[in-house]
Amino acid sequence: MTLGENYKNTKDFRMAKVNFEKSILSAPDLASISYCYFKLGEILFLEENYLEAITNLEKRIEYYLKSIFKADIDVMNGRIQNKILGETYWDISICFSLIGSKLKADRSIIKSALCGYETAIDYCKSNNLDYEIFIDR
Repeated sequence: MTLGENYKNTKDFRMAKVNFEKSILSAPDLASISYCYFKLGEILFLEENYLEAITNLEKRIEYYLKSIFKADIDVMNGRIQNKILGETYWDISICFSLIGSKLKADRSIIKSALCGYETAIDYCKSNNLDYEIFIDR
């Protein structure tokens, strides 16, 4: 993964992607796979390839949830307070906003807020997005 990060830092995005994709195949655990997908998502975002960025960020969430033995239903019920997930859902919402998909952006913002991400919570409160109705009490 370090080689991919070095290429990313030097803005050689093609080689960075190649190295992160290779790292996925040899990753020792689900959390490492999740991290690689996050880095791929970052690079694709920088390249303004928002649909592919979304795909990779969603894969990040999928593998991260598996690594902590949780599922999307746990997110939707507000049972996971997790900064990594909250930030990733927020990043996905930005990508959806940039491609003009407000409804999907709002869904991601709600998931981000359900994970306890303060920026998303503030956004929900300011824009009348009622994320709290999903919380399992």
